[in-house]
Amino acid sequence: MTEKLRVWPGEPHPRGATWDGKGGNFALSAHAERVELCLFGERGRRELHRRTLPEYTNRIWHGYVSDLRPGQLYGYRVHARGAAQALRGGDAFPFPAHSLALFVSRRPAGAPVRA
Repeated sequence: MTEKLRVWPGEPHPRGATWDGKGGNFALSAHAERVELCLFGERGRRELHRRTLPEYTNRIWHGYVSDLRPGQLYGYRVHARGAAQALRGGDAFPFPAHSLALFVSRRPAGAPVRA
């Protein structure tokens, strides 16, 4: 991954992280002023990149990052005033402004990803 990582607009659906064979689309439904995508090293100890998701469509923040592979560790920083609520898969949970929400794939290593 290069230092000049760029996040393109991407698509609002499907929600979550989706690999298309060339990169990853990220989509998160959140009542927020801004959502940052955080990418981590392979052990998850070091944040390598933090970029704002550039698009907001029908309450869904979304962006696309080329050259990502399945297994990329990522999280979101959700910025909102007061008690923000983020929605993922129909479940709501609060995001304190200083928190990082980490999402771990439920697929076992080597399993096919959605295209």
